[in-house]
Amino acid sequence: MKFVKKHPGHLKVCTWCKNSKIPKDLWKWDKTLKVWYKFSHYDKKWHYWGPSKKGFTSVGWSYYRGYWHHGGFAYKYHGGSWWRYVNRKWVKYAKTVPVTPKAPIVKKECRAFYLRMKSGFSASLAEQKLPRCKVGKEIFQWRGEADCRFIGGKLAYVTRHTCKSKHSNDQWKRVIRCVREPRATGKGLFSKGLKSLNMTKIATTNKGDGELLSSGNVWNNTKGYKDTITVRFNKPTNVDALGIKAGAGLANQNPHYVHAQIWTGKHKQDVIRKTSWKTKRVQEIRLWTGHLAGVTKVEFFLRNAKKTEKRMQVDELTFYQQK
Repeated sequence: MKFVKKHPGHLKVCTWCKNSKIPKDLWKWDKTLKVWYKFSHYDKKWHYWGPSKKGFTSVGWSYYRGYWHHGGFAYKYHGGSWWRYVNRKWVKYAKTVPVTPKAPIVKKECRAFYLRMKSGFSASLAEQKLPRCKVGKEIFQWRGEADCRFIGGKLAYVTRHTCKSKHSNDQWKRVIRCVREPRATGKGLFSKGLKSLNMTKIATTNKGDGELLSSGNVWNNTKGYKDTITVRFNKPTNVDALGIKAGAGLANQNPHYVHAQIWTGKHKQDVIRKTSWKTKRVQEIRLWTGHLAGVTKVEFFLRNAKKTEKRMQVDELTFYQQK
């Protein structure tokens, strides 16, 4: 609108004025819903306003560029329902919106574990090192690397006194542990989309894993059915999306299970996906979209569907940022 006021005789302005039919009355009453609609100069469309011309009068609500905003999220009324812009897409909310809507609930995954509560002893003892999942000072039963990483633990061999049958008398308690994805964001509505980051210039990884930071090369793992990749940023960087490119080889040669841990300093966020590769061509699967500021590193745990599938093939790990 500033350009229109400054250049009233410009050809583009005249063309825009002819094609943009602005109604004389910017207000329209819906008799069925008994609410007001207001015409927006921003996108030349009618937008829900409310039962009163005052709109949402509660504290925290504002109207900007054709949308209602609250708590960092945009809302729109379309097709008889309210929609909220979450993680770069419109998500159906409900028929009505409360005065103070709660923040979106992110994806949560929970699993059962056995936590060691007390060390036990037996009359007939033998000393043996047993695999355990160690999380700080807590000790859990070892159920595989994927489950141990799920709760942020590492493999540790604990020297224990066991029976001759190799059965430990430790006392265990079944507990539930959950992880959540990064907090949902309302950013990106007025941006020009996402741009891919040139990871070869802003990050490093372990020797032999450099092919994963750029396209054109294929990373192969022939040592086993699983592997861990760590991508370290040279300095804290904003990340708005993660993806993985694969699919050129056989379906069982591409990772079936991906667990990404996004670190911002000492804090981590978990993204867990089971991927499906449909064709024998390179394709990209978006693992996560949102916004995290100050990301220092991202750890990827990749695993094939079966232990007998010893080869894994990936074309690229993709990172994105808002334009």
